[in-house]
Amino acid sequence: MAITNSERVQKALEAVRDGIRPGCIAAWEAKFGADWLEQVHSRDRHAVGAADDSDVAWILKGMTNTWQEVWYSQLGIAERSYVASIDGCPTIVVVDTSGEKYVVPLVRKQTKVTKNRMYNVFEIPDQPLVPLSKRGATTLIRMFSSEADIAAGKPRPRYLRSIPLNDPDFTRLYGLREDTESMHNDYKSRLVNRRARSVGLARREMDIRGYQMHQMVVALMAWKIRTGGDTSEFLGQWEPPERARRRKAA
Repeated sequence: MAITNSERVQKALEAVRDGIRPGCIAAWEAKFGADWLEQVHSRDRHAVGAADDSDVAWILKGMTNTWQEVWYSQLGIAERSYVASIDGCPTIVVVDTSGEKYVVPLVRKQTKVTKNRMYNVFEIPDQPLVPLSKRGATTLIRMFSSEADIAAGKPRPRYLRSIPLNDPDFTRLYGLREDTESMHNDYKSRLVNRRARSVGLARREMDIRGYQMHQMVVALMAWKIRTGGDTSEFLGQWEPPERARRRKAA
């Protein structure tokens, strides 16, 4: 029976955990003694809940938080690099020879949709701070929530954007998206039970175009009443009714 991509990722994470956990525990015990678990956990300023050394995310974060104390003399710059997310954008965090951290955003190269599930291909940019062995490397990142994410209360879209902030298409797509969503929400608020009664894409599009035209006419009329400006190009010789004039004067 074929396994899903989610199961493949889960197995990969479990393999990473099983591979690094014994070495991490040995190094932390040597440094901190019997209470190494609490010592490592206490170095996470944003820790939530109890320490869990069976969680690969906790182990990796623990390595990050104890890098200077435990790992700096054992591992090189390339091994210190790790992937994080900042403002919805995947980034690689690298450390130079002095221990200084630098954040390098990944570059979206392609978006793939398979059975209504979205994956992005990201590339590590060719920058001097990035180790040579990592430049140009690509990785496939899941953009949807797995069952484990949902069960943990950590939906992936909360932390990752399908089109991140550093993407050239971000301004064009998200600028339009916000206006469009506002328009759709207002349109739905005028429908019975917020549901359209039209069937078929062509009829629904006609409804939306009619709504847009109605809103534009209302906006022009309101501007005419408020300012007395010239709207003859759009409304011909239309003039506000007397009641509107009296309301404005009051």
